[in-house]
Amino acid sequence: MRRSVIGCLLLALATTVSAQHYDPYYVLPGPKGRIAADLGLFADDVSRIADASSTITAGKLSISDEWEVGLAADLGLLRDHAGTLSSVQVGTKLGLDEHMALTGAAVLPLGETDDLGLSVGLMKTFLAGQHMVNTWTSAALLDGYTGKGVALSVLIEPTRSVGDRITGYLDVNVRSNTEALGDELGIDVGPNVDINWNQTATINTGLSFGVAGDAKQDDLAFTLSLLMAY
Repeated sequence: MRRSVIGCLLLALATTVSAQHYDPYYVLPGPKGRIAADLGLFADDVSRIADASSTITAGKLSISDEWEVGLAADLGLLRDHAGTLSSVQVGTKLGLDEHMALTGAAVLPLGETDDLGLSVGLMKTFLAGQHMVNTWTSAALLDGYTGKGVALSVLIEPTRSVGDRITGYLDVNVRSNTEALGDELGIDVGPNVDINWNQTATINTGLSFGVAGDAKQDDLAFTLSLLMAY
């Protein structure tokens, strides 16, 4: 997602592309000096929010207009049989132009994550008719992200603004793995909305559900996040 206040995935609902990066939302880097923080609840099953949710906290800093660094921690506060710290990701974004950036991230062997994982990606925003469309293509490898092959994922996110305070998104997440492209295919759809609370804070909420493929989401997922930028 590209957030209007922060510049601003996932719904990515901690799935596919955003699960392979410290930033759970589509946000291009810049401007220089911007500090942003996210606090989000990502529930795999809307009927089990109290015991099947990830609580993700993320922070990021724009070193320059083109270069951003960030960190995210997945806390097991609302997930049964999970420790206090589930995973930690660090990473960066490098802007190539106003509408495109390279991304890179690593999940560290900390908390309940035993192995290192690496990911690289490309973010691109373009105009389709009267709508902006965000895209994020990513590939992840090593056991921290995928136990086999290379995990491939694509986010396609049309956006539509309603007035100055509301922006709607329709996230289409496509994922697979090079070990078994057909068997590992999953396509999920996630409608979500940004509500600009004030000049520094945005609330995002939405749902996500599987539509095709053996690896699609089994349950209706839910997200609620507070995004802040200074």
